[in-house]
Amino acid sequence: MTMSARVILTYDDYAALPEDGKRYELYEGELVMAPSPRTRHQLVIGNLYTLLAEHVRRALKLTRTKCLLTPRER
Repeated sequence: MTMSARVILTYDDYAALPEDGKRYELYEGELVMAPSPRTRHQLVIGNLYTLLAEHVRRALKLTRTKCLLTPRER
């Protein structure tokens, strides 16, 4: 029985992969096909995005209305 040598892939190898619609990851030099996110994961990420986006919008609005650039008083 012959054992083949393990091939260690690099980022360049990963970047050269053709686009086939599948999700791949490199894990310690080995190419692994990543599963698609499940519905619950997508819902959680969507809700998190909505919360964060609203927080950022409010923070930017406060910054624009309350931040005044004035010369320093001495």
